[in-house]
Amino acid sequence: MRDKAVQYTHAALTATGFAIVDPGIAFQLRPDLWATAFNCGADFSTDAEPLKHIAERRGAQLYAANLQGVDKPVAVLAMSLDQIQPRVLWITGRRLKSIAPWEQATDADAGPRHEVPEYVNGERVPDYACAHRRKLLEQAGITRDPLEERVP
Repeated sequence: MRDKAVQYTHAALTATGFAIVDPGIAFQLRPDLWATAFNCGADFSTDAEPLKHIAERRGAQLYAANLQGVDKPVAVLAMSLDQIQPRVLWITGRRLKSIAPWEQATDADAGPRHEVPEYVNGERVPDYACAHRRKLLEQAGITRDPLEERVP
């Protein structure tokens, strides 16, 4: 990761408590840092080691997430998963479909990712943890809600 990508990551962590480390999202959120989306993409690396280093220094955790409208999983550094779905929606305008610890999401032997549908039986699934959300997810066959998982 180059200096501007690191600057973006630290600024996002400080301002919102999470940073979506993806060039497309970064350029959408901070076009003042790069002249073009191509320049932005060139500053980001696919190597997770710099992200792990930033996470360790800042007391954050590294996650892999699937966002609405993004075709591949993106890296997310987060200080806390508390209210992560509405926070991501407020900042990016994209719905967070799933989130899992980086090692679990990148490990081929890891279990299925927690895909949370937008609607179940015609009802919109709330973006926050509540009894109604649990009931809808159970109807969809999802037994573990990513919002209710404890962060070590």
